[in-house]
Formats: sequence, structure tokens, C-alpha cells
Amino acid sequence: MRIGEAIGRLWFYRGKGSLYLEAVRQWILPIMGATAATKYLGLPLRWSIAAWVIFAVVAEMLAILLGWLERRSGATAANYDLARSTDPFKVESLRLAAETAKEARAIRVLAAELCRRLPPPR
Repeated sequence: MRIGEAIGRLWFYRGKGSLYLEAVRQWILPIMGATAATKYLGLPLRWSIAAWVIFAVVAEMLAILLGWLERRSGATAANYDLARSTDPFKVESLRLAAETAKEARAIRVLAAELCRRLPPPR
């Protein structure tokens, strides 16, 4: 494997894994800071941690709700349609797929016509 391929593969894996890591990473620093701040303000440590964990869970549930509303409103489909129509590779791939399907239908029609013209088996 070439060095470029290895770096590309590592970058691909990093991109795929970072999605899962970002879900956790975005809450680590704010929870730690907020827990320290509420502890400094006089809340017992147990309640400081509980308050900010509940805040993080509520925020994640809100994100899920907003994602569901986005999909339900049709914004997700519009986003995918726009992404599909502006990517030249996808546009060309879809054009070739449609052309291949059209040729396959024509071959099927010709094969059916040929089968009709052949004499029946004895």
C-alpha cells in the first residue's frame, strides 16, 4: 500500500469515527467547567454534576427532536436532492445508470420479440 493510500484510508476512518467522538467531546469541557462553577458557587458536587448531566441529556434530546422535525418537514430530502444535483460525479453516475436501464429494457423487448418469432419447440 502506498503512503498516499494509507493516509487516505486513515483520514477516511478518522472522519467516520469523529462523528461518534464529537457527540461525547462536545459535552466534556462544558460539563467539567459548569460542574466546577456550580461547585464554586456553593452547590454540593453531587447536585452540580447531576444538574449538568441532565442539561446535556435534555440538549441531546432537543437535537434529536429538531432532526426529526427537519426530516418530517422535507428539509432533509431537499438537502439530499440539492447535494445530488450539484455533485458532478453523482449526476454522471445517475445518467449512466438511467442509460443502462434504458438499454436493458430495449434488449428485453428485443429478446421477447425474438422468442415470439421462433417456432415453438416440438
